[in-house]
Amino acid sequence: MKAHIIPESYLHGFVDPETPAGETPLLHLYDFSTNSWKWKAPGNTLWQTDYYALPGKEGKAKDALDHGPMGAIEGRAAAIVRNKIARKLPLTIEEKREYASFLGLMMGRVPAHRERVDRIIEEFSTQPTRLMAKHNRERFERMSDAFERRTGQKAPTAEQWAMIDEGKISVRATQGQQLQGMAGVMDVVPEALARMRWIFFHSAPPNWFITSDNPVSLQVSSQPELGFGLGRSDIRVSFPVTRNIELIATWPQDGETDNEIHRDLAALAESFPGLALNIGDEPLKAGNALQIGYATQYIAAPARTFLSAEFLDHKSALPSFFHDLAAGGLDDIRDKDRQDPSDE
Repeated sequence: MKAHIIPESYLHGFVDPETPAGETPLLHLYDFSTNSWKWKAPGNTLWQTDYYALPGKEGKAKDALDHGPMGAIEGRAAAIVRNKIARKLPLTIEEKREYASFLGLMMGRVPAHRERVDRIIEEFSTQPTRLMAKHNRERFERMSDAFERRTGQKAPTAEQWAMIDEGKISVRATQGQQLQGMAGVMDVVPEALARMRWIFFHSAPPNWFITSDNPVSLQVSSQPELGFGLGRSDIRVSFPVTRNIELIATWPQDGETDNEIHRDLAALAESFPGLALNIGDEPLKAGNALQIGYATQYIAAPARTFLSAEFLDHKSALPSFFHDLAAGGLDDIRDKDRQDPSDE
């Protein structure tokens, strides 16, 4: 079953505005695996077969994940963008929560998050045995013998376990584990995001924001080389809403001393969830550079020339931590004593 990694309704916000009347609006899609551009319709890109499916009985069929709830979240988000955000109107508390659910979905569904789940599964499911094979060979052999007697299957050798440490083989999460990981993000992240302070930056044509197959980025300006989760008080979340709108979300800071974006706007941002501001070139350049850095394979843009396009040729040199940052690490978010958005 064909399933979108990034929803078609969202991608429509990044189509080429110069599309002639009567023709289907297209995206400019950059593929880092081939370093080339393509024209693509939003409904015909960034999808995979059975991306949200579970194996059916006896492996002969696929029981698709129910897309109804996902579609409802996407539909409400599109309406909020159309009726409020694009018109520079402040969001209600409920609208902010609904759009936060969409952001959580965008964090949990992407391939970058699945890569992170794979790493977690590999680390926690194999580390004890790998350490035993390396440092306590006698105990490892006893355990292997017991496994073979119990199951009738050949146990992996110590050398095979060592190949995981050497990066020669990897352990992958099952599809069910991947979907559980996505559900875990949706269980915690939207509530946290809804409690953060939001500002929407609006750019002037033809200076466009771009998006990617990993569009939600998290960063800490003082330590950009490290990956952080939403639990950090100084985390900054960036998300391109459309080709001319970007969302920036941060936690309120004591005195706002370390929050340059909101320093002079703290009271306004607390009073009006989703404050809208016009911006110049520098924040737009930074937002586009993040999209290039965080992308797993694809960039979607309204044009092939945009601010920070020069970084396309240098993505391979960017640190690998970009993939980790947007993958949804939560740190100690469950223990954070945050003010409820209804009290803002």
